[in-house]
Amino acid sequence: MATVSAQMIDAVSEGNLEKVKDLVNTYGIHCCQAWDYGYVLLQSAICNRFNEIACFLLTKGSKVKNKYSEDQTPLHCAVQNGDVELVQMLLDNGADAAARNRKNDTPLHIAVKQRHAPICKLLSQYGAPLDVLNSQRQLPFFFAITKGWKDIVTALLESGADVNSEDKKWNSVLYTAVTKGDVDIIKEILRFKPAIENESNKKSLTYAIGRFHDDQIVDILLDYGFTLSLGEKTSKILIRNTIVNNHIMAMEHLLLHCGANASSLLHVAAVESTTPDIVKSLLHHGADPNLPDKEGLTPLHKLVTYIARQSITGSWAHAVTKHEHNRFEILKLLFEFGADANLETVSNKRTALHLFCEDAFNVGEPYTAQIIDTLVKFGADLHIVDKNGNTPLHIAAGYNLFDVTNVLLKHGADAYAINYEGNTPFQLRSDSAWAILLNHYFNHDDNPATVINLCKMLYSRFSEYQYFYSSDIVQKNNACISLQEYVVMATSLGYSIPNKEVILSKNVDYRETLKEFEISCKQEVDCMKQHIIEGSSLTMYQFLRKRTHALAICLKNEHISSFLAQGDYKEMYPVYDRVIEGHYIRGTQRKRLLDKVDAKCHLLMPSLPQECALTLLGYLNNKDLSVLISVLVPEEKVTPP
Repeated sequence: MATVSAQMIDAVSEGNLEKVKDLVNTYGIHCCQAWDYGYVLLQSAICNRFNEIACFLLTKGSKVKNKYSEDQTPLHCAVQNGDVELVQMLLDNGADAAARNRKNDTPLHIAVKQRHAPICKLLSQYGAPLDVLNSQRQLPFFFAITKGWKDIVTALLESGADVNSEDKKWNSVLYTAVTKGDVDIIKEILRFKPAIENESNKKSLTYAIGRFHDDQIVDILLDYGFTLSLGEKTSKILIRNTIVNNHIMAMEHLLLHCGANASSLLHVAAVESTTPDIVKSLLHHGADPNLPDKEGLTPLHKLVTYIARQSITGSWAHAVTKHEHNRFEILKLLFEFGADANLETVSNKRTALHLFCEDAFNVGEPYTAQIIDTLVKFGADLHIVDKNGNTPLHIAAGYNLFDVTNVLLKHGADAYAINYEGNTPFQLRSDSAWAILLNHYFNHDDNPATVINLCKMLYSRFSEYQYFYSSDIVQKNNACISLQEYVVMATSLGYSIPNKEVILSKNVDYRETLKEFEISCKQEVDCMKQHIIEGSSLTMYQFLRKRTHALAICLKNEHISSFLAQGDYKEMYPVYDRVIEGHYIRGTQRKRLLDKVDAKCHLLMPSLPQECALTLLGYLNNKDLSVLISVLVPEEKVTPP
């Protein structure tokens, strides 16, 4: 019989169906103990994918299970091969759907791993357990979810898998699906009605709020009926996640069903929200944009501080990016719902504009201009002072913030405003900002004295040191150059600067360069004397020699105004471009005030010709004009430029 046994085993392993039939028909399926009543032969045939031989052996009564076997059963092998008909035949012949192999896998484990939905259904119909762990402590159901195989999940659910089943960590199938972020599988699980009361199911919602920026999963769970508990609504983490991930529906739920305070949340949303949607929702639910928090800060205070400080740690190479644009939209939203730009902080009496100027070290000019323009548009007062009497310009100049200083000056900030210590923005040791301030207020009456005082302050400051660090020397030299260049530019235009020689004698190493700079100044001045602005009889030189009131009158000429607005002078006169720009800005600001007075001038001075009236108005500064306008046009609130 040993020979017959060897022949049979060889025939099966070689896939020789005819020989197998011949041997079985001659000797019978049970003739050899080594065949284990055909079990060994059947297992070999299926594992080697000789299905015809396997079917033949089954028809001859081959044994399909062996309680002593620790290896793959024929059913395991058939499932592995994905042969539905053979699996059906094995099950019909009594194969054990719950059998385990050496890895403790049931046939269902293998069917799931093979992603074979029909076999999964078939096995479950024959009693395959759906909640059995293998050696890796994996449940078939959870394996399918982690792989994202919706068809297998559906097959198991339709076969009776418990939709509320939990894994070894007590995580439900719904929670597991939510952690994977698979919307289709989540919807499929919800179709089979998981229990809302199940603790693991309940935590699916809070997980989704904290994990995903996409509203879809959160909204699906809320629509299904999951809620946020009263304990969770006080959680700072939950609130922050709702805001940061922009979950509108979850926020509505917190406000409407959990008693969350819209005004309190607005302080968080103004800073943490990455889109305007949450902020808009809170404002529509009655959030007060002017309500201070326990630190005395309004949402506006927090937002502008955040915008300014983010530039220090964040990358602004891609500004203005989508997020920065959204922050700007949030800023506008606060104003549209009544935020007061001039509310002061409790601690130091600073407005939103003060706070922005304090921290905007690295924002960049385009975004700086956008923020300050918006603040000013909605009423930010450029001249309001903090507890030390500092205007926003004092702060910006004091921190050497070029872009901020420049934008503030364009809006009419006063470089000669005096704080409670008697200092102007010039005197806050803002060496690098001196050039910007001097060029903007180039022909101010106080400039000569200011330059002399700055020079004295500069050298007295550095004389206090017994030795200089190289950075100190560079700082002193650069500051001195700013003053010296102003003196050269001013004298080239015909202005008198006392102690000119003393100022120019400083910084010996720069003298040769300063001589070259003086030549450039004189060349530009000569050109300006010859440059008659088209459509007028005014030369550029004459324009630069005029005071602010006279500049405003000049700008009533549309040709002059148009030429300066186009900015062509910047290429024509690179040395004096900021001076010209400063004149144009100051003249334009003054002209706006004069235009408002002109409309009511007949009430104020009815018998005087307009030219005489303009001459008289020239004795009033911008602040005086603003007061006059508020009297003549009481319905219009005017902030002096």
